[in-house]
Amino acid sequence: NKSIFLIPIHKISSKVSKDNWVKSVKIKSDYKSTIVVLIEESKPFGIFDNAYQDLLFSNKLVVLDIIDRNKLIYNDLILFKGEEAMSNSKILIELLPNNITELINEATFISKRRWDIKLKNDITLKLPENNILDSLENYKKIYMSFSNKELSNIESIDLRMTKKAIL
Repeated sequence: NKSIFLIPIHKISSKVSKDNWVKSVKIKSDYKSTIVVLIEESKPFGIFDNAYQDLLFSNKLVVLDIIDRNKLIYNDLILFKGEEAMSNSKILIELLPNNITELINEATFISKRRWDIKLKNDITLKLPENNILDSLENYKKIYMSFSNKELSNIESIDLRMTKKAIL
């Protein structure tokens, strides 16, 4: 029962935009009887295990929430571990082809310089600092040359040496 002119639209917009889940907010008034609120929600990018809690974060590397990683809603997200893993996660994901990122359960940043990735088939790939795509091509060759039974016996594949792999 107040005039629409008295509603503090900018103040409301500012308050709503402070929520980490809010990517953008637009509030418009027709100056008669209607206020339109458009909110775009941030999409979760990954989960960061900082040894104390699991943090859900966006592709802008903003922490969205503290979560329970066992909830099924977050099963498709990669769990990132290691010092500076969250800040380097976007670089890793942008580098990898989509068909590989879909296979990853966990990615551990080792010594602030390289990644170990644990795939959904429980094989850990030890990646080099450089030439990651070449190493993944080596993994594809190995994967294609083994049967499913043979692959089930492999715990890790060290791809850090060029054109070599240690099983």
